[in-house]
Amino acid sequence: MADVMCNGRWLMRDRTLLTIDETAAKQAAAQVAADIDAFVLEREASPYNKLVLLAGVERQESFEIQVKVPVADKDNVLRVLAGDQPEITKASHYREYDNYFMFENGDPDAARLRYREDEFVGDNDETYQVRTRLTLIGEEERSEFQTAVMLSRSRFLATADRRLRFYSEYFAPARQVAVSKDRLRWRAVYQETDFAINLTNSRRRNCPATS
Repeated sequence: MADVMCNGRWLMRDRTLLTIDETAAKQAAAQVAADIDAFVLEREASPYNKLVLLAGVERQESFEIQVKVPVADKDNVLRVLAGDQPEITKASHYREYDNYFMFENGDPDAARLRYREDEFVGDNDETYQVRTRLTLIGEEERSEFQTAVMLSRSRFLATADRRLRFYSEYFAPARQVAVSKDRLRWRAVYQETDFAINLTNSRRRNCPATS
């Protein structure tokens, strides 16, 4: 088609548009395409944005203070916990399988993402409940000191309803570290202070980055 007329008005003659600035329209379309590309690149570069698009997030204020020390003989700890002080309000046993996705995008609020699978273990060593979740942790909200005291302020939480391999490919971290833990945990009250005591055996291994 070389010519178009509508209601007695020529819209195109000899394949030349008469009512539209074709060059300006192409430039405007190219700018829109560039804006879309920039938006997608920004979204894909941010672990936080990826997490929001995937599952939504909940910000949790934790204000945790953790003191970590090596224990040569856990029986001494168990004997103290079996006594009258402190008062034990809850005891549990579970296995944790953590996979940390480490990012190098310069975003202090999204330095690492943890995929955690918890297996709650009963008295007969049977697993009676499994829970999986994602936790986005910023480096500026986590500080570790030579005294083994760690402070953390807040985290972003999201449900994890897909397999680990999916998250590894979706977030494409620079590094990945796997940590497995067998943990005994008690909630205790001592001198009107409520705190948690953990006895943990852990193993750590580095995983190859996803290409």
